[in-house]
Amino acid sequence: MPTENPSAPDEILLVRQVSRDTDRSYVVRCPHCSQVIGIEGDEIDEVRGEQYQHKRCSGWLEVSNTAVSVRELPPVKQDPQQ
Repeated sequence: MPTENPSAPDEILLVRQVSRDTDRSYVVRCPHCSQVIGIEGDEIDEVRGEQYQHKRCSGWLEVSNTAVSVRELPPVKQDPQQ
């Protein structure tokens, strides 16, 4: 389980894909820690261009103005050098 990262970068990273959770809330994959998190908004146009802070890792993200809705968020890419 990921732990809090007090030294998360202040850089606001872009998210290009959003999905719906089982309760129909929007979710994204945090670009800082790769955890799936819920974001506020009822329609995709409400979340595009918005910035959110992941409370667990303190990383900031912005949903791209051209973000697309996908059925399922892709899995975390594994680093082949690990």
